[in-house]
Amino acid sequence: MANNIAFSPRGKTVLLTVGATSSEVAVNADAPCNQVHVHNDSNTEVFLRFAPVTGQAAAIPVSGTANYGIPVHNQSTEVFTVPQASISAQATLYVSGIAASGSSHLVYITPGEGLR
Repeated sequence: MANNIAFSPRGKTVLLTVGATSSEVAVNADAPCNQVHVHNDSNTEVFLRFAPVTGQAAAIPVSGTANYGIPVHNQSTEVFTVPQASISAQATLYVSGIAASGSSHLVYITPGEGLR
């Protein structure tokens, strides 16, 4: 469970390459956890969606229309608590992402626990 310690990785970092259409990556952990450390290493804002099942595409909200996508600013790092009990070797988290334009925007995702 999340607490007030520094972020502690609990699995391998995965790379999500984000473009103008939604793409997805699976995240597993070596030890149960319920947070992910996300670094957007691109020059543009990306929108992410976290889900316990595959096929849940991220979308960019537009004026008057809500969508499932949380913005992660360019060259920023965030820690998110994910929408399931835990990530583990048996419980996969699926992360999808989309950018307003362009391709090959790199987003690194590491499962773990703690604050940034």
